[in-house]
Amino acid sequence: MGWPRLDLFTWAGNTKAVPLYKKCGFFWEKKDDSVHLMNFIPTVLQTEALLPSLERLDW
Repeated sequence: MGWPRLDLFTWAGNTKAVPLYKKCGFFWEKKDDSVHLMNFIPTVLQTEALLPSLERLDW
C-alpha cells in the first residue's frame, strides 16, 4: 500500500510480545504514556537503490 512504516502500540505489561515484535524488525520509541514500536522495513523494501540487492535474496 506504499506506507513508509508500520506502527504498533501496546501496553507496557505486554512483556512476552515485545521480544517477538523486535525480532520482526520493530524498535521501541520512548514514550511516557504508552509503548510505541515502529518498523521501517516497508521503506527499505521500496528504496530504489536497494532493489537490485533485494531481488537476489531468497525470502
